[in-house]
Parts: sequence; structure tokens; C-alpha cells
Amino acid sequence: MKRSLFAVLLVLMTFSFAVPAAASVEAAKAAYQRGVSLERNKQYTEAIKEYQAALDASPNYFYAHKQMGTCYYYLGDKSSALAHYDAYLAKAPDAAIKSLADKMRAAGVTPASASGSAASSSEAGGPSNNLYTNLGSLALAVFNAGYSRAISDHNAGVVEAALLSLKIGSTNYSMTGVGLGWHFSTRRLAGWFIGPKLNYFTVSATDTSTPGVTLSASGSELGIGGEGGYQWRWGNGLTLNWLLCVQSVSINVAAYASSSGGSASATGSYSGILPTSALNLGYAF
Repeated sequence: MKRSLFAVLLVLMTFSFAVPAAASVEAAKAAYQRGVSLERNKQYTEAIKEYQAALDASPNYFYAHKQMGTCYYYLGDKSSALAHYDAYLAKAPDAAIKSLADKMRAAGVTPASASGSAASSSEAGGPSNNLYTNLGSLALAVFNAGYSRAISDHNAGVVEAALLSLKIGSTNYSMTGVGLGWHFSTRRLAGWFIGPKLNYFTVSATDTSTPGVTLSASGSELGIGGEGGYQWRWGNGLTLNWLLCVQSVSINVAAYASSSGGSASATGSYSGILPTSALNLGYAF
């Protein structure tokens, strides 16, 4: 009787430990499969969260480390990628992943911590800020700066400003401009993007080359439309994007001439579609 009771207790104890363990493995498997599906759709941050959920459910589900490393790699966070590759290689030999990890170390990448709970969206997705300048405008001596802020992995707000104060010969030029936009992107501050754009510029010029005569002109432009393009983001933070902007613009111009004999003025306006292109160099952090 005692032996029978002992056997029953042993079976119950084994069952009580086995069921939670099996449930944990099933939960890890389910989270891992969700992560794979998200990764295939290039939703890398969402995939990272599922892979982390798999590891939280079952720390021995080490294949999740490999996939997390790949997701971080494509998001440009190579330090986190290397940390998860190392965690994976500690459990399973993989020549291809080891070769990639070795190349990353040779390039100066140091691993971050691969432990802990699921990362926040900003940690999982990489940098949240990007400062940049328009190389074409800069070449024309126009000081300009842009700032984009990642609200999520696929959305970013954009603010831009431009300023010119320049004298060429006897003519003084000045310009100020602001721009607002929103980017819907395939990755966090990287990849293909598209979104609405609003610009407003004021320009003025004054010429005194003719004695006794002052010529001046001023104008403003309001542009409403959209832009799209592709942004590269490297692990060191460097970014480069090329974009095409198409806007419906309204331009108003006024010109004045004054001298001792009197003055004259003229105005004009233009409305239409204006396509522009830009190449921007920046730094993400």
C-alpha cells in the first residue's frame, strides 16, 4: 500500500513539473513562429519582441537569439546583433553565423548585452533621431538643416530650415525657408519612405550697381505635396538619402525700381506643379 501511494505521488510530481515545462516550450514555439512571420515581412522590431517572448517563455529556445541577431543587423544595430549571435553560437555551432560575427568584430563592433526583458521600441529599432543637410543647397552656400524623429519604426516627423544671406558683387541676396513633413518608412529611419510635405520660402534681392538707382525684388513660395525616396543608414550612424519631391506651388513675386526720377513696380505670380530632387547627408543617433 505504501509503495502504491509512493508511486502515485511520484507520478503526480512528475506530471506537475512536466506540464508547465511543455506549456513553456509551446509558448516559446508559438512566439518564435510569430517572429518568423513578422521578420519575413521586414517588421523587424515587432519580430524582435516575439523572439524575446520566446526566450522569456523558454530560455533554451536559443534559435530565437539567431533570428534576433539578424533583425538587429538589418535595423543597423550591429552591437545588439553581435550580442545575440554570440548567445546563439554558445549553444549551437554555425559556421556562417560565426564567420559573420568574426567579420563584425574585425570591423570594430563590440557586443551589447543580449540578456534582459524585451527591449523598448527605441532600443529594438535603433536610433530615433537623424540630423542632416542638403548637399545641393550647401554647395550653393545655403545653410540648411533637417531633423527627423522616429515616432515608431515606420513613422517619422520631419522639420527643415534653410537660411541664405549672401552678397555677390553689388547684389545682396537673402532667403529663409521652413519645411514640415512626415515619412512612412519600411524601416526605422532607413529604407524606402514616402509621405506628405509642406514648404514655405521667402526670397529677396537688392541691387545698387547703377548709381542713383535701387533695384529690389522679393518673392514667396508655398508648396504642398509629397516626397519619397530611399535612406541608407549604416551602423556608425551615417545616413544618406535621395528623395524626389512633387508639390503644387504658389509663387508670388514683386519687383521695385527707385531713383531720383521716381519709382516703378511690377508683380507676378505662378501656380503649378514643381518637381524637385535632393541628396541629404546626415547622422542618426
